[in-house]
Amino acid sequence: MNFKKLLFTLVKFSFTGGIIYYMAESGRLDFQRLTYLWQSPAVLFEMLAILVMLILPLSAIRWWVLLRGISVHVPLMRTGILTWIGNFFNSTLPGAVSGDVVKGYYIVNGEQEHSKSKIVVSLLIDRFTGLFGLIIISFGAILLQYDWVLEHPKLYPLVGMILVLFCGTLFFYAIVFIPFKEDRDPIVRLLKKLPFSQALLKLYRNFKGYQKKWKSLLGCLVLAIITHGLFAYLFILVSQLLGVQDLDLILQLIVMPLGMISIAIPIQFKSCSTAIVNPNMIGGISPVSSATGFRSLFCQPYATRCICRAYSFLVAF
Repeated sequence: MNFKKLLFTLVKFSFTGGIIYYMAESGRLDFQRLTYLWQSPAVLFEMLAILVMLILPLSAIRWWVLLRGISVHVPLMRTGILTWIGNFFNSTLPGAVSGDVVKGYYIVNGEQEHSKSKIVVSLLIDRFTGLFGLIIISFGAILLQYDWVLEHPKLYPLVGMILVLFCGTLFFYAIVFIPFKEDRDPIVRLLKKLPFSQALLKLYRNFKGYQKKWKSLLGCLVLAIITHGLFAYLFILVSQLLGVQDLDLILQLIVMPLGMISIAIPIQFKSCSTAIVNPNMIGGISPVSSATGFRSLFCQPYATRCICRAYSFLVAF
């Protein structure tokens, strides 16, 4: 190993160690709560295997399909590496879309022949697809146990949020698929009146490029639902580690996606304390008796994912 390669490796380990130290000092990564995982190495291995071998590869394939849908041909391996890097930065930089910015930067710099607006659109569609997958999981859980939901008034605000998000997402996909003529497209008329209209119109037309790619969008939506289903399974594993054996599956499928939705929308610094639903909103329904226990339940997979992403940063680079 030459000196430059050794130095670069040391820098990578130092940077990753610094990030983990920062998260621990800022309270975003509580190693004391991770003792549940160290005491159950089989469960830890299963969780890491699901993250590394299923969730991240499926996320990479989803983005790769979306890129190909707008004629941006990037090798699947490169897309996978950038997905790992992006997931790492999602946990370490301010904002929930930090990883998307990093992924877009690497694609734009490595694929000069492709339009920047196409890259941005693929990332936005990827985020919307993931968001819609979460909403479908919650919406489906509500439909399956509609009577049970009606018996718990404290869930009404959550149900209202899900319905609004579901309708909003359907409206978004309607915009993509409805074949408006250029001179009659209400979105085009609106964008022409806004500042930076040319840039916005370019983005919108690239959005419309998916109009005939409904199979790709549907496939990506299925991948998103599978990915979030795997995350739900991780929550089940963690709840059992914490001794919560009777966590209601329907409640979990309603609440868990909302917590993940709050970090899918780029409106706040990403942390496990703000990425979950207020436990007071579902008090008396969840078997987790305290707010601390409730947060522990939701933060365990997040902390495990942070460790996995730190490892992914070392591998990807």
